[in-house]
Amino acid sequence: MPGTFAYTPAAGTVLSAGLQQLQVVFTPNDTTKYKTATASVMLQVNKATPSIAWATPAPITYGTPLGAAQLNASANVPGSFSYSPAARTILPVGAQTLKVTFTPTDTTDYASASTSVVLQVTDFTIAATPSSETIPSGHDASYSLALTSLNGFNGPVTLSCSGGPPNSSCSFSPVTANLNGSSNPTMTVELYPQMNVNHGTFLMTITAQSGNDVHTANVSLTVR
Repeated sequence: MPGTFAYTPAAGTVLSAGLQQLQVVFTPNDTTKYKTATASVMLQVNKATPSIAWATPAPITYGTPLGAAQLNASANVPGSFSYSPAARTILPVGAQTLKVTFTPTDTTDYASASTSVVLQVTDFTIAATPSSETIPSGHDASYSLALTSLNGFNGPVTLSCSGGPPNSSCSFSPVTANLNGSSNPTMTVELYPQMNVNHGTFLMTITAQSGNDVHTANVSLTVR
């Protein structure tokens, strides 16, 4: 029959999670012959799942600890984030999965949520040939250095050396190499010992450094 309905809670109400009762009162147009009537139903309101936003982080060089630049997820409601691996972790080279679990402040109406991203960790290697040289006193020694990019390493690498004969010096060509993620540049190092240096065998360390990422190659030099 014709009439009007009055609902409790009203339309547009956002209910809390859990089992909620909905009620309605029906008022007929013809109140002379009909009286009002009521009814109710139970509605199960499930917890909402928070929305997590987490952009894929830019690649990092091996040796870089995880920090705010990588562990920077956000959510559409207040809460806390728990990351795995945790901040300050040093990851191995390769594609590494970072995970986060979000716990909402309002655990009554919102469920926990989790997601993940993949972080690329890059690196490089250095190798020297030959592994040993023998020269007369006052002559030069030459070594060829190969730099290899691992997992798309991209950046400058600066070279230095130590451990040569007393009063000797190193010269690199070039001093700094720029790896672009695929090329494997070859560099050379020239060692210039002065005349009349002590004869003997010297262990040299050639150091390649890019930021906090450091690798070394050892070669020996015999002066006779």
